[in-house]
Amino acid sequence: MAIKIYFFGPMDRSGRVRWLLAEMGVAYEDHRLDYQKQEHKSEEYLKINPLGAIPAIEEDGKVLTESGAICVYLADKYQDKQLAPALDSPHRGKFMQWMFMIPASIEPILNDGFKSSQLPEDERNKAFAQIVEKFNPVLDMISDHLGEQDYFIDNKFSAVDVMLASTLNWANNFKLIQDRPNVESYLARMKDREAAQKVGVFLPITPPSKDDE
Repeated sequence: MAIKIYFFGPMDRSGRVRWLLAEMGVAYEDHRLDYQKQEHKSEEYLKINPLGAIPAIEEDGKVLTESGAICVYLADKYQDKQLAPALDSPHRGKFMQWMFMIPASIEPILNDGFKSSQLPEDERNKAFAQIVEKFNPVLDMISDHLGEQDYFIDNKFSAVDVMLASTLNWANNFKLIQDRPNVESYLARMKDREAAQKVGVFLPITPPSKDDE
């Protein structure tokens, strides 16, 4: 049975799950929820995810939520696709570090960036300056780790690239990626990938919301 993905649209956090599956050539079934109609708060969907957040996947009657957890699960399940280091690989630790760090430590800064964009103009600039101050060390860390590599872990395309590039795309919408040419060229390479274009993960987006995990 094909994996069923619950999502709002191609540019929310489900996009990274759909991108990963497209890279692996694994069939899946889209189940789109209408955000305006609050279908993610319906009794039916709350049985899938009691928090009412997306994405969620359903496979053989079992449900998994949280985009990072889903991507790790899928990359490990389809280990033959080589989108995650093996458990005994020396690169596995860094792979797991970044798969957790991206949603837990990096994306909350971007959520704050979205909130600051909704403030009155006289407060917005000050709030945004604080976002830049928070995000610059993140960019330095990403840039230093990436160096001259094409990909983030062992210079091989992996689920970390899927997670990171989708997050950097949100940052780029806020014009937060500046003076880091290797990060900019990295993001451009990810946008050029056929599977990413197929699922539309890099279309113009609305930044992540609290119902998008």
